[in-house]
Amino acid sequence: MLDSEFNVSATAYLPAEVASSDELQDQIRAIRDSGAFHVAQLVPYGLMVLNPQRQAVFVNDSVLEMAKAEIDSDILGKRPGEIFNCIHLKDGKSLCGTTEFCRECGAAKAVVDGLSGLEADAVCRMLCDLGNGPEAMDLRVTAAPYNDEEGRKYTVFTLLDVSSEKRRRSLERIFFHDILNLAGGLRGFMQHVCSNPTSLDTDSAHVLSLSFERLLEEICAQRDLAAAESGELKVKSSQLNSLTQLESVIKVYRRHGIAENKQVLMSEDSEDFEFESDAVLLGRVLGNMVKNSLEASKSGESVTIGCSRTSGAFRFSVHNNGCMPRKVRNQIFKRSFSTKGEDRGLGTYSILLLTERYLGGTVAFTSTVEDGTRFWIDIPA
Repeated sequence: MLDSEFNVSATAYLPAEVASSDELQDQIRAIRDSGAFHVAQLVPYGLMVLNPQRQAVFVNDSVLEMAKAEIDSDILGKRPGEIFNCIHLKDGKSLCGTTEFCRECGAAKAVVDGLSGLEADAVCRMLCDLGNGPEAMDLRVTAAPYNDEEGRKYTVFTLLDVSSEKRRRSLERIFFHDILNLAGGLRGFMQHVCSNPTSLDTDSAHVLSLSFERLLEEICAQRDLAAAESGELKVKSSQLNSLTQLESVIKVYRRHGIAENKQVLMSEDSEDFEFESDAVLLGRVLGNMVKNSLEASKSGESVTIGCSRTSGAFRFSVHNNGCMPRKVRNQIFKRSFSTKGEDRGLGTYSILLLTERYLGGTVAFTSTVEDGTRFWIDIPA
Protein backbone atom coordinates (compact mmCIF):
# COMPACT_ATOMS: atom_id res chain seq x y z
CA MET A 1 0.00 0.00 0.00
CA LEU A 2 2.84 2.39 0.87
CA ASP A 3 4.47 2.31 -2.58
CA SER A 4 1.16 2.93 -4.34
CA GLU A 5 0.07 5.72 -2.01
CA PHE A 6 3.34 7.60 -1.84
CA ASN A 7 6.14 8.38 -4.24
CA VAL A 8 9.16 7.30 -2.22
CA SER A 9 11.71 7.37 -5.02
CA ALA A 10 13.01 10.86 -4.25
CA THR A 11 13.97 10.14 -0.64
CA ALA A 12 14.97 7.21 1.56
CA TYR A 13 11.36 6.77 2.72
CA LEU A 14 8.49 9.29 2.50
CA PRO A 15 8.20 12.30 0.14
CA ALA A 16 9.80 15.57 1.17
CA GLU A 17 7.22 17.92 -0.42
CA VAL A 18 5.42 20.34 1.91
CA ALA A 19 2.28 22.40 1.49
CA SER A 20 2.63 25.92 0.14
CA SER A 21 2.55 28.72 2.69
CA ASP A 22 -0.93 29.84 1.59
CA GLU A 23 -2.28 26.28 1.60
CA LEU A 24 -0.84 25.63 5.05
CA GLN A 25 -2.39 28.79 6.50
CA ASP A 26 -5.78 27.89 4.97
CA GLN A 27 -5.60 24.47 6.62
CA ILE A 28 -4.63 25.93 9.99
CA ARG A 29 -7.52 28.42 9.85
CA ALA A 30 -10.01 25.78 8.71
CA ILE A 31 -9.16 23.42 11.59
CA ARG A 32 -9.18 26.25 14.12
CA ASP A 33 -12.45 27.79 12.93
CA SER A 34 -14.23 24.44 12.78
CA GLY A 35 -13.99 24.09 16.57
CA ALA A 36 -13.75 20.32 16.13
CA PHE A 37 -10.64 20.06 18.28
CA HIS A 38 -11.28 22.59 21.04
CA VAL A 39 -11.94 19.72 23.44
CA ALA A 40 -8.48 18.37 22.66
CA GLN A 41 -7.05 20.90 25.14
CA LEU A 42 -8.66 18.87 27.92
CA VAL A 43 -7.01 15.54 27.15
CA PRO A 44 -3.89 14.64 29.18
CA TYR A 45 -1.82 13.52 26.21
CA GLY A 46 -0.44 15.08 23.05
CA LEU A 47 -2.78 15.49 20.08
CA MET A 48 -2.05 17.03 16.72
CA VAL A 49 -3.76 17.16 13.34
CA LEU A 50 -1.53 16.52 10.33
CA ASN A 51 -2.17 17.53 6.73
CA PRO A 52 -1.46 15.18 3.77
CA GLN A 53 2.17 16.40 3.78
CA ARG A 54 2.46 15.26 7.46
CA GLN A 55 2.70 18.85 8.75
CA ALA A 56 0.94 19.87 11.95
CA VAL A 57 -2.02 22.21 11.41
CA PHE A 58 -3.25 21.90 15.01
CA VAL A 59 -1.52 20.96 18.30
CA ASN A 60 -2.87 20.92 21.81
CA ASP A 61 -1.14 22.32 24.90
CA SER A 62 0.22 18.90 25.86
CA VAL A 63 2.25 18.84 22.63
CA LEU A 64 3.61 22.31 23.43
CA GLU A 65 4.67 21.08 26.87
CA MET A 66 6.28 17.92 25.49
CA ALA A 67 8.19 19.92 22.86
CA LYS A 68 9.13 22.68 25.33
CA ALA A 69 7.54 25.26 23.03
CA GLU A 70 5.88 28.50 24.11
CA ILE A 71 3.17 28.99 21.47
CA ASP A 72 1.67 26.85 18.72
CA SER A 73 3.07 29.07 15.97
CA ASP A 74 6.51 27.70 16.94
CA ILE A 75 5.28 24.25 15.92
CA LEU A 76 2.57 24.56 13.27
CA GLY A 77 3.81 23.62 9.81
CA LYS A 78 6.40 21.20 11.19
CA ARG A 79 6.34 17.42 11.13
CA PRO A 80 6.46 15.34 14.33
CA GLY A 81 10.20 14.63 14.16
CA GLU A 82 10.91 18.30 13.51
CA ILE A 83 8.68 19.36 16.41
CA PHE A 84 10.66 17.18 18.82
CA ASN A 85 14.01 17.84 17.12
CA CYS A 86 14.79 14.21 16.27
CA ILE A 87 18.57 13.75 16.25
CA HIS A 88 18.48 12.18 12.79
CA LEU A 89 17.53 15.62 11.45
CA LYS A 90 20.34 17.53 13.15
CA ASP A 91 22.35 17.84 9.93
CA GLY A 92 19.86 20.55 8.94
CA LYS A 93 19.37 18.98 5.51
CA SER A 94 17.00 16.09 6.27
CA LEU A 95 13.24 16.32 6.76
CA CYS A 96 11.08 14.18 9.05
CA GLY A 97 10.03 10.99 7.29
CA THR A 98 12.61 11.18 4.51
CA THR A 99 15.67 9.51 6.05
CA GLU A 100 16.80 5.90 6.13
CA PHE A 101 16.18 5.89 9.90
CA CYS A 102 12.52 6.83 9.38
CA ARG A 103 11.84 3.39 7.91
CA GLU A 104 11.91 1.95 11.43
CA CYS A 105 10.09 4.85 13.12
CA GLY A 106 6.80 3.83 14.72
CA ALA A 107 5.41 7.35 14.38
CA ALA A 108 6.15 7.52 10.65
CA LYS A 109 4.54 4.12 10.05
CA ALA A 110 1.42 5.11 12.02
CA VAL A 111 1.07 8.39 10.10
CA VAL A 112 1.36 6.53 6.79
CA ASP A 113 -1.53 4.30 7.85
CA GLY A 114 -3.59 7.30 8.93
CA LEU A 115 -3.05 9.06 5.61
CA SER A 116 -4.01 5.83 3.85
CA GLY A 117 -7.39 5.82 5.62
CA LEU A 118 -6.49 3.29 8.32
CA GLU A 119 -6.36 3.49 12.10
CA ALA A 120 -3.04 2.55 13.63
CA ASP A 121 -1.18 2.47 16.91
CA ALA A 122 2.51 1.90 17.51
CA VAL A 123 5.41 2.52 19.87
CA CYS A 124 7.85 5.20 18.76
CA ARG A 125 11.34 5.27 20.24
CA MET A 126 12.59 8.75 19.40
CA LEU A 127 15.93 10.33 20.26
CA CYS A 128 15.45 14.08 20.60
CA ASP A 129 17.54 17.11 21.42
CA LEU A 130 15.38 19.76 23.05
CA GLY A 131 18.31 21.90 24.12
CA ASN A 132 20.13 19.68 26.61
CA GLY A 133 21.71 16.98 24.47
CA PRO A 134 20.19 13.65 23.37
CA GLU A 135 17.09 12.58 25.25
CA ALA A 136 15.13 9.35 24.78
CA MET A 137 11.38 9.62 24.31
CA ASP A 138 9.27 6.48 24.32
CA LEU A 139 5.90 7.37 22.84
CA ARG A 140 2.75 5.34 22.37
CA VAL A 141 1.22 6.85 19.23
CA THR A 142 -2.06 6.45 17.39
CA ALA A 143 -3.19 7.74 14.02
CA ALA A 144 -6.65 7.90 12.47
CA PRO A 145 -8.02 9.51 9.30
CA TYR A 146 -10.17 12.64 9.59
CA ASN A 147 -12.06 14.50 6.85
CA ASP A 148 -13.40 17.99 7.49
CA GLU A 149 -16.74 19.31 6.25
CA GLU A 150 -15.20 20.36 2.95
CA GLY A 151 -13.75 16.90 2.35
CA ARG A 152 -10.14 17.80 3.07
CA LYS A 153 -8.15 14.85 4.42
CA TYR A 154 -6.16 14.97 7.63
CA THR A 155 -4.71 12.58 10.19
CA VAL A 156 -5.43 12.86 13.92
CA PHE A 157 -2.19 11.89 15.64
CA THR A 158 -1.91 11.30 19.41
CA LEU A 159 1.19 10.84 21.55
CA LEU A 160 1.37 9.42 25.05
CA ASP A 161 4.78 9.75 26.71
CA VAL A 162 5.61 6.44 28.41
CA SER A 163 9.31 7.24 28.81
CA SER A 164 9.28 7.08 32.61
CA GLU A 165 7.61 3.67 32.60
CA LYS A 166 9.98 2.34 29.93
CA ARG A 167 13.01 3.81 31.71
CA ARG A 168 12.08 2.23 35.02
CA ARG A 169 11.33 -1.16 33.46
CA SER A 170 14.55 -1.15 31.44
CA LEU A 171 16.74 -0.22 34.38
CA GLU A 172 15.06 -2.77 36.62
CA ARG A 173 15.25 -5.59 34.11
CA ILE A 174 18.87 -4.95 33.18
CA PHE A 175 19.95 -4.24 36.74
CA PHE A 176 18.31 -7.34 38.14
CA HIS A 177 19.43 -9.51 35.20
CA ASP A 178 23.09 -8.54 35.33
CA ILE A 179 23.46 -8.12 39.07
CA LEU A 180 21.68 -11.37 39.90
CA ASN A 181 23.83 -13.24 37.40
CA LEU A 182 27.00 -11.92 38.98
CA ALA A 183 25.74 -12.34 42.54
CA GLY A 184 24.59 -15.88 41.76
CA GLY A 185 28.03 -16.79 40.49
CA LEU A 186 29.66 -15.31 43.56
CA ARG A 187 27.31 -17.19 45.87
CA GLY A 188 28.11 -20.48 44.17
CA PHE A 189 31.83 -19.77 44.38
CA MET A 190 31.64 -18.83 48.06
CA GLN A 191 29.58 -21.94 48.89
CA HIS A 192 32.27 -24.04 47.26
CA VAL A 193 35.00 -22.28 49.26
CA CYS A 194 33.06 -22.70 52.52
CA SER A 195 32.73 -26.42 51.84
CA ASN A 196 36.38 -26.71 50.74
CA PRO A 197 38.44 -24.04 52.57
CA THR A 198 41.72 -25.31 51.18
CA SER A 199 40.50 -24.69 47.60
CA LEU A 200 41.00 -20.92 47.93
CA ASP A 201 44.40 -20.69 46.25
CA THR A 202 45.92 -17.67 44.52
CA ASP A 203 44.14 -18.29 41.21
CA SER A 204 40.78 -18.75 42.91
CA ALA A 205 41.26 -15.57 44.94
CA HIS A 206 42.04 -13.72 41.69
CA VAL A 207 38.81 -14.98 40.09
CA LEU A 208 36.87 -13.96 43.19
CA SER A 209 38.40 -10.48 43.10
CA LEU A 210 37.50 -10.04 39.42
CA SER A 211 33.92 -11.11 40.10
CA PHE A 212 33.54 -8.51 42.83
CA GLU A 213 35.05 -5.86 40.53
CA ARG A 214 32.50 -6.68 37.82
CA LEU A 215 29.65 -6.59 40.34
CA LEU A 216 30.73 -3.15 41.56
CA GLU A 217 31.20 -1.92 37.98
CA GLU A 218 27.67 -2.98 37.00
CA ILE A 219 26.18 -1.20 40.02
CA CYS A 220 28.14 1.99 39.26
CA ALA A 221 27.21 1.86 35.57
CA GLN A 222 23.48 1.69 36.36
CA ARG A 223 23.82 4.45 38.94
CA ASP A 224 25.63 6.72 36.49
CA LEU A 225 23.12 6.08 33.69
CA ALA A 226 20.20 6.95 35.98
CA ALA A 227 22.00 10.14 37.05
CA ALA A 228 22.83 11.00 33.43
CA GLU A 229 19.20 10.75 32.32
CA SER A 230 17.99 12.90 35.20
CA GLY A 231 20.66 15.53 34.55
CA GLU A 232 22.34 14.96 37.90
CA LEU A 233 25.60 13.45 36.67
CA LYS A 234 28.66 15.56 37.48
CA VAL A 235 31.59 15.79 35.06
CA LYS A 236 35.05 15.76 36.64
CA SER A 237 37.64 16.60 34.00
CA SER A 238 41.33 15.92 34.38
CA GLN A 239 44.43 15.56 32.23
CA LEU A 240 44.51 12.11 30.61
CA ASN A 241 46.79 10.09 28.35
CA SER A 242 45.26 8.42 25.31
CA LEU A 243 47.21 5.14 25.41
CA THR A 244 46.73 4.81 29.17
CA GLN A 245 42.97 5.08 28.68
CA LEU A 246 42.99 2.39 26.01
CA GLU A 247 45.18 0.06 28.05
CA SER A 248 42.86 0.42 31.04
CA VAL A 249 39.82 -0.62 28.98
CA ILE A 250 41.70 -3.47 27.30
CA LYS A 251 42.85 -4.79 30.70
CA VAL A 252 39.25 -4.96 31.94
CA TYR A 253 37.72 -6.61 28.89
CA ARG A 254 40.49 -9.08 28.11
CA ARG A 255 39.47 -10.94 31.27
CA HIS A 256 35.72 -10.40 30.86
CA GLY A 257 33.50 -13.43 30.33
CA ILE A 258 32.30 -12.21 26.91
CA ALA A 259 35.93 -12.14 25.67
CA GLU A 260 36.33 -15.90 25.98
CA ASN A 261 38.11 -17.23 22.85
CA LYS A 262 38.29 -13.65 21.51
CA GLN A 263 41.01 -11.00 21.54
CA VAL A 264 40.94 -7.34 22.52
CA LEU A 265 43.81 -5.55 20.78
CA MET A 266 45.15 -2.00 20.53
CA SER A 267 45.42 -0.67 17.01
CA GLU A 268 49.06 -0.39 15.88
CA ASP A 269 48.54 3.16 14.62
CA SER A 270 47.11 4.46 17.92
CA GLU A 271 48.58 7.87 18.76
CA ASP A 272 50.03 8.91 22.10
CA PHE A 273 48.63 12.29 23.23
CA GLU A 274 47.44 14.19 26.29
CA PHE A 275 43.89 15.49 26.49
CA GLU A 276 41.30 16.64 29.01
CA SER A 277 38.13 14.71 29.83
CA ASP A 278 36.31 12.77 32.57
CA ALA A 279 38.23 9.51 33.01
CA VAL A 280 35.32 7.58 34.52
CA LEU A 281 32.72 8.59 31.92
CA LEU A 282 35.11 8.13 29.02
CA GLY A 283 36.05 4.71 30.38
CA ARG A 284 32.35 3.87 30.62
CA VAL A 285 31.80 4.88 26.97
CA LEU A 286 34.85 3.03 25.64
CA GLY A 287 33.96 0.00 27.76
CA ASN A 288 30.46 -0.14 26.27
CA MET A 289 31.90 0.17 22.76
CA VAL A 290 34.28 -2.75 23.39
CA LYS A 291 31.60 -4.83 25.13
CA ASN A 292 29.15 -4.38 22.23
CA SER A 293 31.88 -5.32 19.74
CA LEU A 294 32.78 -8.43 21.69
CA GLU A 295 29.13 -9.49 21.82
CA ALA A 296 28.94 -9.04 18.03
CA SER A 297 32.12 -11.07 17.42
CA LYS A 298 32.47 -14.79 16.84
CA SER A 299 34.83 -17.15 18.63
CA GLY A 300 38.40 -16.63 17.40
CA GLU A 301 37.80 -13.06 16.20
CA SER A 302 39.45 -9.86 17.43
CA VAL A 303 38.15 -6.48 18.56
CA THR A 304 40.49 -3.55 17.97
CA ILE A 305 40.46 -0.27 19.90
CA GLY A 306 42.44 2.75 18.78
CA CYS A 307 42.88 6.52 19.09
CA SER A 308 44.03 9.35 16.88
CA ARG A 309 44.04 13.11 16.54
CA THR A 310 41.72 14.63 13.96
CA SER A 311 40.97 18.22 13.03
CA GLY A 312 39.91 19.85 16.31
CA ALA A 313 39.15 16.59 18.11
CA PHE A 314 40.53 13.44 19.70
CA ARG A 315 39.04 10.27 18.22
CA PHE A 316 38.59 6.91 19.96
CA SER A 317 37.33 3.99 17.88
CA VAL A 318 36.45 0.31 18.26
CA HIS A 319 36.26 -2.16 15.36
CA ASN A 320 34.89 -5.66 14.92
CA ASN A 321 34.46 -7.86 11.86
CA GLY A 322 30.67 -8.13 11.98
CA CYS A 323 28.13 -6.26 9.86
CA MET A 324 24.83 -5.04 11.28
CA PRO A 325 21.62 -5.54 9.26
CA ARG A 326 19.99 -2.33 8.02
CA LYS A 327 17.13 -2.62 10.51
CA VAL A 328 19.63 -2.74 13.38
CA ARG A 329 21.71 0.15 12.00
CA ASN A 330 18.62 2.34 11.76
CA GLN A 331 17.73 1.85 15.44
CA ILE A 332 21.14 1.41 17.01
CA PHE A 333 21.08 4.37 19.44
CA LYS A 334 17.45 4.07 20.53
CA ARG A 335 17.02 3.58 24.23
CA SER A 336 14.86 0.47 24.30
CA PHE A 337 16.16 -1.21 21.15
CA SER A 338 18.38 -4.26 21.45
CA THR A 339 19.26 -7.38 19.50
CA LYS A 340 19.73 -9.23 22.79
CA GLY A 341 16.13 -9.31 24.01
CA GLU A 342 13.36 -7.19 25.52
CA ASP A 343 14.35 -4.02 27.36
CA ARG A 344 18.08 -4.58 26.92
CA GLY A 345 19.06 -1.68 24.68
CA LEU A 346 21.06 0.65 26.90
CA GLY A 347 24.63 0.05 25.66
CA THR A 348 24.73 2.19 22.52
CA TYR A 349 22.18 4.60 23.99
CA SER A 350 24.44 5.24 26.98
CA ILE A 351 27.38 5.78 24.60
CA LEU A 352 25.40 8.52 22.85
CA LEU A 353 24.02 10.05 26.04
CA LEU A 354 27.31 10.22 27.96
CA THR A 355 29.36 11.36 24.95
CA GLU A 356 27.11 14.08 23.58
CA ARG A 357 25.46 15.40 26.73
CA TYR A 358 28.35 15.13 29.21
CA LEU A 359 31.65 14.80 27.34
CA GLY A 360 30.68 17.37 24.71
CA GLY A 361 31.60 15.02 21.86
CA THR A 362 29.92 13.25 18.97
CA VAL A 363 29.28 9.59 18.14
CA ALA A 364 29.22 7.88 14.74
CA PHE A 365 29.61 4.46 13.18
CA THR A 366 29.92 2.59 9.90
CA SER A 367 28.98 -1.02 9.22
CA THR A 368 29.60 -2.87 5.96
CA VAL A 369 30.20 -6.45 4.92
CA GLU A 370 33.60 -5.51 3.48
CA ASP A 371 35.00 -3.46 6.36
CA GLY A 372 33.07 -4.69 9.40
CA THR A 373 31.66 -2.36 12.05
CA ARG A 374 33.47 0.62 13.53
CA PHE A 375 32.14 2.93 16.25
CA TRP A 376 33.96 6.10 17.15
CA ILE A 377 33.61 9.12 19.39
CA ASP A 378 35.19 12.52 18.84
CA ILE A 379 36.09 14.54 21.95
CA PRO A 380 36.73 18.27 21.26
CA ALA A 381 40.38 19.21 21.56
